[in-house]
Amino acid sequence: MPRIATEVVCRVTVSLLFTCWLYSLAFAETVVIRNDAGGNLIDRVATIERYRKSDTNVEIRKGYCASACTLFLGLPSVCVEKGARFGFHGPSSAYTGISLPPDKFEYWSRRMALYYPPRIADWFLKSARFRLVGFHYISGSEMIRQGISECAPRKGQGV
Repeated sequence: MPRIATEVVCRVTVSLLFTCWLYSLAFAETVVIRNDAGGNLIDRVATIERYRKSDTNVEIRKGYCASACTLFLGLPSVCVEKGARFGFHGPSSAYTGISLPPDKFEYWSRRMALYYPPRIADWFLKSARFRLVGFHYISGSEMIRQGISECAPRKGQGV
């Protein structure tokens, strides 16, 4: 094939790929989270992996995101609102007041930290994981200062 024809084919291919990428962004699913208390860690990890594979956008809006919900912070397509509140605690038994054995506590702490951005993972491992009753709360504003993207205002929401 002549050089000019090859160049034209390459340019058309790149243009089509770029158009497909833009199209996928425009129609990517968006999940809005408000007032999520967390739940089962293994179930939440499965949801996060499904969102990661499908490039689902996750917006954590005003309200709270606690426990396993905070693991969404590690998704590349997550954003948070300044007014959201995040509640962290360490891994614990399914039975209130019963601690995990030290080896299980370490395993599950490190497993959870894998789902956080590096700065938050470091803080979690040094501090927040040792909170087993109640939550250590962090504001959306602080999450934004820690490098999490801020959500754009929604239509009709204002600034």
